[in-house]
Amino acid sequence: MTDRPRPKSVQANRSHADGPKGHTPRHCRMLPHPAPAHETTRMLLFAFRRMAQHGLRDAVAAERMLGHFGAHFRAPLILLRAFVLELAQKGERNITIAHCCTPCMTADEAAILAVLDDPETSAPQLTALLGGADAAHAQQIAECLTHQLAGARA
Repeated sequence: MTDRPRPKSVQANRSHADGPKGHTPRHCRMLPHPAPAHETTRMLLFAFRRMAQHGLRDAVAAERMLGHFGAHFRAPLILLRAFVLELAQKGERNITIAHCCTPCMTADEAAILAVLDDPETSAPQLTALLGGADAAHAQQIAECLTHQLAGARA
């Protein structure tokens, strides 16, 4: 170790938690939304992230859904897989996904949860998520998934 100061280029690349005055830290701009408070929605976000990052047949996502829904986990799991696959295949743009355990959400994840919360009225939001591609099939899957989740909650 030396007493020499670091070059300015290295110092400029390091950001502090509060960032420079007047600017929001980069991680706050990327993850502007808090994680959902409702347990089922939070688990759904976790499973969505796992499937998007580790593949549709991710065992951790399936185990988490089994633990949450019990014996009736299969239909929500299959429909969530179909929804993730539809977004991946039909999408004309990349959807930003945070790490599965991150306590905040990206704007895209918030839009996905808004679609799953009310699929009948969120067709424009789903079309924007898909980058302008046809969202009819993804909307049908979202409606079926929402119906299954409502039945599982009751």
